[in-house]
Amino acid sequence: MNTGKELADRDNFAFGISLAGSIMAIALVLTGAIENQTAFTLSRELVGITIYGLIGLLLIQIGRWIHDKLILAELDKTEEIRQRNVSVALVDAAASVSTAIVIRAVLKWVHGFDGYALLGIITGFVVAQALLLFITRLREYYYRRDNQGASLQQALQLFQIPLAIRHGGEMISTALVISSASRFVPYRPESLVVNFLGWLLFSLFAMILLNLLVEIAKRVILHGIDRCREVDRQQNTGVASLEAAISIGIAFCLTALMG
Repeated sequence: MNTGKELADRDNFAFGISLAGSIMAIALVLTGAIENQTAFTLSRELVGITIYGLIGLLLIQIGRWIHDKLILAELDKTEEIRQRNVSVALVDAAASVSTAIVIRAVLKWVHGFDGYALLGIITGFVVAQALLLFITRLREYYYRRDNQGASLQQALQLFQIPLAIRHGGEMISTALVISSASRFVPYRPESLVVNFLGWLLFSLFAMILLNLLVEIAKRVILHGIDRCREVDRQQNTGVASLEAAISIGIAFCLTALMG
């Protein structure tokens, strides 16, 4: 899509939201590439930043492709955004930022630049994509259960923005706690299996803890409110925003404690 035409001529808010998510993702990845470098010369540091930055940008594109073709396979994201579907754009932006959060953590986790470092980066990326897929399928299951078999992806096609806000918050909070694995799982250059299992097991533990704490916090803060009815059926943006804020806030607290 043509950026100038979509933003200025068509006033396509959805395109702007999706593009904003991509820009934020790029910035996050580049900070990871910069913070990774400990070279003794400026030239070597610039080379390292460039290489890691390019790898990070490539992984963002791969992550977006996975999200479009596998995680939200029922949607034609490009067409939905062209049709000014803000709900799809919000989910797309959240997916980009979530992927970038984990890539940033992985770039900081590995040391040096060789084949082992590349495998380490791919390990963290694969675990993150698998768990983002899992959290999306879990949310779809809950939505079907609570709405007589209705489809979450079809609801997003119907411009239900509150669903996108809540789901986006869940994806970003999940990515935040997954990224904490970089502080707990030792980087072992020659042990791909250990690295993979370490990231997977820690991420699963962190996700379970996150969801438990988020559910407790929502029950306390939103006491007396039927969240399913308000968000799923009445499209209450305020309640959805509070749910997203609670998820991300708890995730920030957990990452701080884990750090």
